[in-house]
Amino acid sequence: MQYSASSFFDLAIPSVEAFNAWAEKYAPDATADHICYKCADSTEFEAIRKMFEFESAFIYQSIVSKRRIALIKFLVPIKTALGSIDLLELSDQKPDNSQTSGFDHIEMNLRAAS
Repeated sequence: MQYSASSFFDLAIPSVEAFNAWAEKYAPDATADHICYKCADSTEFEAIRKMFEFESAFIYQSIVSKRRIALIKFLVPIKTALGSIDLLELSDQKPDNSQTSGFDHIEMNLRAAS
């Protein structure tokens, strides 16, 4: 699959819309933190990471549970009902090959009670 930042963000729209519909009841008690995309194979992981090399503020990658996980800071955040998301968690395929391609979750943080 050929990726561009624009087409990648278009793929996120249904996940963000579902999140917004669910999350509205938590505003303003929570904030959006990041969106996660899981890759079906290393080729997809490398293609998406490479696409963001010139379309991001930074990329930080490490090994977690024997697979690559990259945190990518967007140049333009994704707007949600709980604020802007400016981080993508990009996950390479799991060692057991159980993962399919797609947006997996949007993580949020609860605000501390005053």
